[in-house]
Amino acid sequence: MVETAAITDYLARALQRGRLDEVAFGDDPYVAVPRSLLRSGYLPEEQTQTLFDAHDDVAAPSDGESSDGATDGEDGADDKDRPPLSVVVSTVSLELPGGGHTGLLLLEAKLFPDGRLEPVLETASSPWIPSERLSSPMIGDWAVMVGDLDAFWAFSRQQLGAGVSQTTSFAGALDLADSLFAAVAGRSAADFAAALSGNDQDSGNVSPPVRPDMPGSGRVEHDLCFVRELDRVNAVGPLLDLYDHVADHGAPPLLERMCQGWSGARIAERAIHEGEGLYEAMKLSCGSMSDGFPLTPSQRRAVHAFLSGEEGDVTAVSGPPGTGKTMWRI
Repeated sequence: MVETAAITDYLARALQRGRLDEVAFGDDPYVAVPRSLLRSGYLPEEQTQTLFDAHDDVAAPSDGESSDGATDGEDGADDKDRPPLSVVVSTVSLELPGGGHTGLLLLEAKLFPDGRLEPVLETASSPWIPSERLSSPMIGDWAVMVGDLDAFWAFSRQQLGAGVSQTTSFAGALDLADSLFAAVAGRSAADFAAALSGNDQDSGNVSPPVRPDMPGSGRVEHDLCFVRELDRVNAVGPLLDLYDHVADHGAPPLLERMCQGWSGARIAERAIHEGEGLYEAMKLSCGSMSDGFPLTPSQRRAVHAFLSGEEGDVTAVSGPPGTGKTMWRI
């Protein structure tokens, strides 16, 4: 039988895989910035304005108002008070045959009106490699794959976490992302791009897995980075926190029972009140909604069955109206 820890670890990985979004740079407004310039932690003024203008166009503000409701002066004096944009930076990108790029190595960030970029770092979430570009059993590969999903998880858990807590600059965040890519791909982004284009001079290197019969086997760009607005929604964060708690402290009895199934004797409904059962159960439940509307016998048995269970037990109540499915309160 599979251990509960293995089951919860699998569920956590499935949720985490869903957070490794693939991000395209094509139809939506984006800017291209040389990697060397991006290491300064600032976007040029023109590119910054392009992204904020695109945000305002989508927000469709009324005339004379910015998207946050503030009225801009002619000299843009109020721009400094605007909230930052949530953006994503692709530091390694795959050129698509139909035009545009898709990110192979992505980093979440906040873009401020003055062009400052603040990295958003989270273990196994940012920086990240899209799950579609990570090989895993039972899932077909795209044309260009970076490496194995297991390698991504291993590096994220064992080494990336320490780097996240120690990184303070945007240049450091870029270096951290590069280390993730190298660990998963088995080579640097530059070597990966050279191998894919056929310009790899090191015959000992193994080319990235490519299936030319599928779309998307274009050139890999790593000297030029792409930036676009993207607000990632972390809807599964609380669930992942729960799985982390289970991993650190062990599974509670109810979760163990759900994963491992019932192994004890089942108590028949009629046996609940046999012998001293009714008296003992009544001591645990001494009231009902009112004396004018007492519980029916079947409802009372449902309450007593629940109260007589141990931690981790599940009491199932089924039947027509009046059997105790919803009428009783603990």
